[in-house]
Amino acid sequence: QELVHGENVTIYSLFTSYIFTIAHNGDEVLEVNWEHDPEANLDITDDSEPIDVHFKYTAKWVKSEHDSRERVREHKESPQHLEIRWFSIFNSIVTVLLLTGFLATILLRVLKNDFVRYAKSDEEETLESEDTGWKLVHGDVFRFPNNKEIFCAILGNGVQLLCMCLGVLFLACLGLYSSYNRGALLVAALL
Repeated sequence: QELVHGENVTIYSLFTSYIFTIAHNGDEVLEVNWEHDPEANLDITDDSEPIDVHFKYTAKWVKSEHDSRERVREHKESPQHLEIRWFSIFNSIVTVLLLTGFLATILLRVLKNDFVRYAKSDEEETLESEDTGWKLVHGDVFRFPNNKEIFCAILGNGVQLLCMCLGVLFLACLGLYSSYNRGALLVAALL
């Protein structure tokens, strides 16, 4: 955007000149870079009438002393930049700690109230007939599920999938999968 007569006006431009730089070693092309010429642009903001556009390109051939095997080796041996998003990691850790603290606070309040009731019930015999707190849920906690065979199969498959994912991610962290083979992780997970 530019300021024209005190107003912000969006200006559209089209680059019409491209520069290709081609590195070769005689009989093989090793690398191609592309860029545009910033000086050669056409203002296309006014679209009230058709504009003739002429594109041009320039090819620069650069002789390289490397052969293709050295080029690939250089590219593989170049250090891989791993961007760590520290803010996201810190944010996740704080969220987990806060949720754990909230859950612990709620559980401690409930347990404290139950312990106070149980201590009073020892002193007073009238509360023995009432079931409160954890006494109400003990039957649900220790009963078998309705379809225990299906539950066991789902639980077993889930544990197997979790172990497989953790194993594949561990091997990926060790660097056993090439970054050039994009399907290597998927194939390893399927096998």
